[in-house]
Amino acid sequence: MAYCTKTDVENYLQVGISATLDTQISAWITAVETWIKRYTDRDFEASSMIKKYDGKERNYLLIDDFTSLENVFFTANDSTADAGSREVATTEFLTYQDDDPNKTPYNKIVLKPFNEYGTFPFGAQNIVVEAIFGFATTVPCLLYTSRCV
Repeated sequence: MAYCTKTDVENYLQVGISATLDTQISAWITAVETWIKRYTDRDFEASSMIKKYDGKERNYLLIDDFTSLENVFFTANDSTADAGSREVATTEFLTYQDDDPNKTPYNKIVLKPFNEYGTFPFGAQNIVVEAIFGFATTVPCLLYTSRCV
């Protein structure tokens, strides 16, 4: 889903745009969306995904921006279904943006002290995180207005 549409641009500029320019308008919208993502280092369209991360024997894991965390697994043999894999209960960790628990999006999972695990086990792509990744469920109003121009 694009940050805006041809109709959004027409409404903002209060003009009609010829259908012969549809391809060009779509290309411009895509280019501006790509620029916004690169400039802000954020994806403003949140979506549910499963991503893998490397465990580093620390009590925290830095991951991509997320707004909601659904599941965390320590995997064995590259599979969450493997007998050696363990799901981390949501009561066993906290979520932060850097070191602030009150800001979103989050980008850090911290295991609680004295929990069953202690650290995220060392390994390549052995931590599986299912979350709503992205900056927000909607594009912020200021960004919405500026992206249409």
